[in-house]
Amino acid sequence: MLGANAAVGTYTATATIGSDTNYNAATSGAVTITIANANPTISLISSPISTTTVGTPLTYTAIVTGLSNIGAPSGSLTFNVSGTAGATSCTSTTAGAVVGLTTTYTCAIQTPVSGTYIVSATYNGDSNYLALTATAPTTITIAKLTPTITLAEVGTATFNTTLTFTATVVGSLGIAPSNALSNITWHIGGTAGVGSCTPTTGVKSGATTTFTCTI
Repeated sequence: MLGANAAVGTYTATATIGSDTNYNAATSGAVTITIANANPTISLISSPISTTTVGTPLTYTAIVTGLSNIGAPSGSLTFNVSGTAGATSCTSTTAGAVVGLTTTYTCAIQTPVSGTYIVSATYNGDSNYLALTATAPTTITIAKLTPTITLAEVGTATFNTTLTFTATVVGSLGIAPSNALSNITWHIGGTAGVGSCTPTTGVKSGATTTFTCTI
């Protein structure tokens, strides 16, 4: 009889009875027993849990649990990332941290962009355990930040003087707003009747983007 800790593989057994005063020795036919890989369990959690803002790192943790008569899983784990944010991978640990019967793997997206991230985890199996994918992927929504915008006062100028308007757009978390011309709209009004100005591409510095527009 195989014990509870029989390794994965194929076992072939026969039984031989020795001779006695009435019987000759005899050997049974061979019996083959196959020990298959076991199924671990896997759970996937995320931090933050569901919603956060641009620039906040995302951390995913996959916990793979083995059986008491085998021990903790020892294989690798793959994190699969999809969603509207467009990320296809994250930086994961190659070898999980083992505590008792569990092996824990982590994966981080340090600078997520706005949109949704859908992450699942697949344990790739080892010599004792089958491959397994977490049945419930996690979905996190990354919300856009709201910048502040300040328009510098021009004051009073004389006739036929060039006017330059300066808009300062301040972001947060060290992320400067886009400096594309299409990202800002200038509205010029007043009694002078001028309806437009000549804009320039914004200049980024730290978390600030500065735009100018000249008449």
